Amino acid sequence: MRQAPKTVRSVAPADALRASLAYHFADATVDGVFARHASVQFDPLAPLGCNHDLVFAARVPGYRIGDYANHVYRRRVAYDGWDKQASLVEIAGQPARRRYHVWFGERWRQAVLERWPAEVEEVTAQLRDRGPLDALEVALDTRLSELEGSWYGPRLAKRILRALWHTGRVATSARRHGRHLYDLTERVLPAEVLAAPTPGPEQALATLMLDRHRATGLLRPSASAEVWSMPVPAAARRHAIARLVDDGSLTPFDVAGQRHHAVPGWLDALASGGGIDGVRFVAPLDPLVWDRPGLKRVFGFDYLWEVYKPAVQRRWGYYVLPVVHRDRFVARIDASREVRHDGEVVWRVERWWWEDGVAGAGELGRSFATDLERAAARFAGYLGASRAVIRGGVPNTVASIVREGALGAPGRPVRAPVRVEQRA
Repeated sequence: MRQAPKTVRSVAPADALRASLAYHFADATVDGVFARHASVQFDPLAPLGCNHDLVFAARVPGYRIGDYANHVYRRRVAYDGWDKQASLVEIAGQPARRRYHVWFGERWRQAVLERWPAEVEEVTAQLRDRGPLDALEVALDTRLSELEGSWYGPRLAKRILRALWHTGRVATSARRHGRHLYDLTERVLPAEVLAAPTPGPEQALATLMLDRHRATGLLRPSASAEVWSMPVPAAARRHAIARLVDDGSLTPFDVAGQRHHAVPGWLDALASGGGIDGVRFVAPLDPLVWDRPGLKRVFGFDYLWEVYKPAVQRRWGYYVLPVVHRDRFVARIDASREVRHDGEVVWRVERWWWEDGVAGAGELGRSFATDLERAAARFAGYLGASRAVIRGGVPNTVASIVREGALGAPGRPVRAPVRVEQRA
């Protein structure tokens, strides 16, 4: 029997943001990040390490680029699959993600699996006999002119591998230079995961919807379709959310006139007063910033990932990271990581913009300098940098703080001394 509607509490935007920052950026281990957020969005672009590396770096003290791989490809705490686009997903969530195999199955059957059955069998046999394999290592040279310019390119072998991957017949065993190494699913996923029962459609959708909320902590039901990344009608999503509210898995809130739903961990962060200890550099596809229209409307933070925009159309830059301090967004940083021919790693800090309403470091109090210095030390260590170059687009006060941090803040040293240069 359906319960009576729950009272919707109102929370001020500042309090909601403090709770979200505390929920997201409390120190954790890599395993703990999967346990809290269910999945981490994977992206192969690596100006500062990849997006998933940045997500872990903001939450896991001492994290270094690539540390996630041991947890995903060897220990199998998580697996490399499809969730919110390409993602690293906690291993216990795999049975519910089989729903994606059903959703994508019809399209791939018609487009590939039933159209080229002999070639599909040949690719499968090569994986069975020689796997794991990169798509480039599969001995099937058929190219289709009709696929020129498509997302997966004209090679039929790659198209077949993606069809098998999206329908669950093959899985990602590891990555090589960002590319999938495919193998038969039964040789990648643990036996106990494969043996777990497949939930029915309604239960699978409820699990996926709950996990979106676990990833974000607090989420609007009106968030755009790419946040949900599920080929189901909005009415089905609303019904699943209503079920989760009824059983106590989600709690409704009103924030600035916008309906939201929160998970228990977010409620705990709200009750504790929220906020974080220090400064964090936030990944461009961090779950904190998935609902960008909501960020702008509710919290006044206008963020757009401009990596695919032509340079002349960018307002900020190619790979700009939001910067949070204590209880709010305070700035944006444009930076990159360069690995030189001799192996030296350089952290290039190109520009820094203060958010509207933030006059500068002095306004944020004495703690900001210490917090940013420690964040810079942590980030230089994450990058494995032996040299930092701070360009003229960085305000002098910030440049001085970052310089001290990169050299090694007290109690938070990087692995090796960092040479710091400031350039016009």
